[in-house]
Amino acid sequence: MVDEILQNNDKGTEELSYLPSADIGDFFLREIRSREKFILEMGGETVKYLKRRFEGTKCSVCWDEVRQQAENDCISCFGTGIVGGYYDVLDIKVSLVNPAVKQITMQDHGMKSIIQPKSWTIWEPEISNKDIFVTKMNKRFWIVNVTPSLWRGLILRQSFDTELIEQSNIIYKIPVG
Repeated sequence: MVDEILQNNDKGTEELSYLPSADIGDFFLREIRSREKFILEMGGETVKYLKRRFEGTKCSVCWDEVRQQAENDCISCFGTGIVGGYYDVLDIKVSLVNPAVKQITMQDHGMKSIIQPKSWTIWEPEISNKDIFVTKMNKRFWIVNVTPSLWRGLILRQSFDTELIEQSNIIYKIPVG
């Protein structure tokens, strides 16, 4: 058995050499992911997910070649510098943990509530910093500090922090249907 596993490793496959069978690693991965998905289905909230574009056609309306940045209030790129700004909307499940207001600060144009719930979702779609999700109440949140939980190099779940986006932000003009 051990010789067989070592031969498979020589062929470039990543077998789990400490397990009694090479196939049992796939079993564990499927089982862990299945349980994570079940937990999320039972207690998660369905949100609209918008993945930010980092590649594509530069925005001809607001892109500044000198500073290499876009304007925050551009309706063409929504501040990303790439035409369209975000990919099509996806429905995903997330678990919002402790969505309480942490702090309220005064700003020049009014008060800002700082809400930073620790949240998580399953392994797909792969989320990134600066992506957005929209709740059923049309509250929009930036996704920040994404931390994937890995097993043997594969993502089991993704934990992340969120920041509430102000109602005046151009992001609220993105249609989410």
